Amino acid sequence: MCGLIAWIGEVPEDIDELCNLTGGRGPHQHGWAILEDFVTLEKFVGPIKPISHGDYVVGHSRLATSGSHAGTLPPIIEAQPYLRDNLVIAHNGIIYLDENKEYLPEVDTLMLYDVEDPHEFLRFHHQEYGCNHALITATPESMRVGSYGHPLWIRETEETMTVTSVPNDVGEWERVFDEIEFHLTPHTKVTPA
Repeated sequence: MCGLIAWIGEVPEDIDELCNLTGGRGPHQHGWAILEDFVTLEKFVGPIKPISHGDYVVGHSRLATSGSHAGTLPPIIEAQPYLRDNLVIAHNGIIYLDENKEYLPEVDTLMLYDVEDPHEFLRFHHQEYGCNHALITATPESMRVGSYGHPLWIRETEETMTVTSVPNDVGEWERVFDEIEFHLTPHTKVTPA
């Protein structure tokens, strides 16, 4: 099961602990999308390691369940988050073809770029087939977080809005039910949609 983490604002003070918790969910690969004037992707082998920069960041720690070498160390190109057409996607869950009960031969998350609304698609997939998902999508202007069976948690402070699949004991976390969208204003201030 993959781990997700993201924040808007200052790097969380407890980023090391949050990454340790998140990294336990995905030992194969990890990556960061840093959204600034442009999006920078950083991808690595192994469970997620903390970064100390970026005021708008999406991270993913991957347990490889699909792709070229499911269950092993696949090529780094398969690490999430993904970026296409200014849209960052980080996904936890398995999308399979119901007709033949087979998993997709490529990384299943990539198919979310081919649907009109990735959140609506995963909500339907969860309701129709009982498959659990969590999803973070981000553009330079907004972030959407969706919990469709797999949990996501949000913590807001004056400095940072943090999202994670595995919260710690620091601060007050609220569980995400369905989805929440945040719009960014200049200087990376968060305004709920």
